[in-house]
Amino acid sequence: MAAQLVASSVVTENGFNSSFEQILQLPHMRLLVAEDQGVVIGYVLGSYYPCFYASSNVSWTAELFVNSDRRKEGFGRLLMDGAEGWAAENGCTLNTLATRRAGPFYQALSYEETAGYFKKPIRA
Repeated sequence: MAAQLVASSVVTENGFNSSFEQILQLPHMRLLVAEDQGVVIGYVLGSYYPCFYASSNVSWTAELFVNSDRRKEGFGRLLMDGAEGWAAENGCTLNTLATRRAGPFYQALSYEETAGYFKKPIRA
């Protein structure tokens, strides 16, 4: 699923496994999974951090994915509800995210477009 999320990077098995183990150990990160009859059909990955401008913790939705054949069934909304509930439990007053293709989905969940998103690879 992670490999289907973006075309701009390559998901390797070793990299995935290493990230997965770290995510499970870090208390400021959350991975929620949607299943149907024991089959994983989607996930959301997020974190939170203290932030000056919000005077509180802010959560960041890093990844949301639902299998293409299961979209428009409410799983994305349920995953985001779960992520937002976890964020609220951890003192977050704002959830942030970046998207290129899913703007209408997030707008339907009352998200507002506010800024551009930039990235830069870090090289050793």
